[in-house]
Amino acid sequence: MNFYDLLTVISDIHMLNMIKWKMVVLDEAQSIKNPDSSRTRVCKQLNRERSLAVSGTPFENHITDIWSLVDFIQPGLLGTLNTFKKNITDDIEGGKKIEPILSALMVRRLVSDVAKDLPEKIVSTQPLRMSEIECQQYCNYLEALKDGMDTENPSLGMLQQLRIYCTHPYAVKDSSYKDDPSVVSVKYQRFCEIVEEIISRKEKVIVFTSYKRMFEIFEEDIPVRFGIKIWSINGETPIEDRQSIVDRFNHLDEPAMLVLNPRAAGTGLNITGANHVIHYNLEWNPSLEDQSSARAYRRGQEKTVFVYRLYYTDTVEEVVNERIERKRDIASYAIIGNDGKSQDKADILRALELVPSIKNN
Repeated sequence: MNFYDLLTVISDIHMLNMIKWKMVVLDEAQSIKNPDSSRTRVCKQLNRERSLAVSGTPFENHITDIWSLVDFIQPGLLGTLNTFKKNITDDIEGGKKIEPILSALMVRRLVSDVAKDLPEKIVSTQPLRMSEIECQQYCNYLEALKDGMDTENPSLGMLQQLRIYCTHPYAVKDSSYKDDPSVVSVKYQRFCEIVEEIISRKEKVIVFTSYKRMFEIFEEDIPVRFGIKIWSINGETPIEDRQSIVDRFNHLDEPAMLVLNPRAAGTGLNITGANHVIHYNLEWNPSLEDQSSARAYRRGQEKTVFVYRLYYTDTVEEVVNERIERKRDIASYAIIGNDGKSQDKADILRALELVPSIKNN
């Protein structure tokens, strides 16, 4: 038995193909979900008799993820990619249509099936209302977007600034960091209340956010506010340093916080030193959210795991949450998620029509 990482396979494909492999097992197979990527093309060139794909999240984004993985396992079974796209839609009906083929090829094991000793997991979704000032600023961003909007071709990129604002007013480009960040943001205020409760229990917390400025706000404010240690891992953190950061966090015998970017640190890390997970901003992809929560909820965890999902009602974040729930429905048929790169026009237009209601104080 031989083990190779994907970089070795890509660089040494000609040498590897000097052997006719009896079996090729591809771990973390979601890495070849993009049919057009070089890693996908190279893996499918391997000279082999049989193939096996192993993944915790085999289909993350689109129905074509299914085609790419099945084409590796059994080339040609689903026809060409173009034919597949024409016949299988990216929705629940498409999931139902592909399920009979998948059931003959796939063995699915849920965490609850194979890890009977795991503790309870409690998910708390917490919808929040903006303050009056936040509402007004959000509406200003909204109107600015609408002024330059092409109603025939609404873009997901148009919503990005709104999503950033929903994390914190200070996270918006060119904003000045003047006051206590909990004073100007209802979400950050609620976040601090949750963290304070976690610290009172002498426990640790993982926080997921996608935005660099939120990392900076956490790193500047949390140690001063709560007197605890904080570490972070994002796309700028060297890969060779990430495990040592996790080790220090896991082994610390006192309350602490680890802030992670879900795309940089949402997979592959064992962070059972924490039993609280806060999704500070929601992602379009439910599989990404679940993978991130699984950093703490995995074998070796001995405490009940609490997962907190924070979002603002009547904003773009409400649309993201609704989209996640719809994709979870599709996942019940074909385990499909979404990456937010090609949302339905209706979702984008709905996000641009929502106006936040003022929080009653």
